[in-house]
Amino acid sequence: MNALISAHKQTGASTAEIFTYILIVIVAASTAYGFYFNYSLENAIAEAVDSGMAQKAQIEAYFESEGVLPQTAAEVGLDEFAPVGVLRGFTWQTGALGEPGSDTELTGTLNAIVDLGEFGARFEATESAYLLIARVQEDGTILWDCKADPVTIYALSDRYLPDTCRSASDSEDD
Repeated sequence: MNALISAHKQTGASTAEIFTYILIVIVAASTAYGFYFNYSLENAIAEAVDSGMAQKAQIEAYFESEGVLPQTAAEVGLDEFAPVGVLRGFTWQTGALGEPGSDTELTGTLNAIVDLGEFGARFEATESAYLLIARVQEDGTILWDCKADPVTIYALSDRYLPDTCRSASDSEDD
């Protein structure tokens, strides 16, 4: 009788157990890929924001010498910008984008133009990553707002902005 019982003992994993193990590995891998994808995209946008921060110095120097913000991108050399990473260039617009009637001599918008095609079909149409809006204060200093582009149709969602932009935008909303 003992011989019969030991003959029916399972020695390996059942099909259900193997399927469960495979499913756990697939879920873990897809979760890890999602985190890596978001990390890569956020890093690319952070590099673009850093380039925009470097352009701020040129705009501030122009304001210091001329007393008004530049009226064209060429006045601060933005037309000579060499693409870096996903950043293809900048546009400069007098006034604040999305705010009609803003002072064109004391307010301007630096818009980051990006190519995010490497991040998949969902981002291929994305053109604008963020806005840096310069506002000259009464004391002659320039206050910079970094925020998601609310006007351009194919603009990147603010959830992908780096913390430096997100915290500036959040404090404005409070």
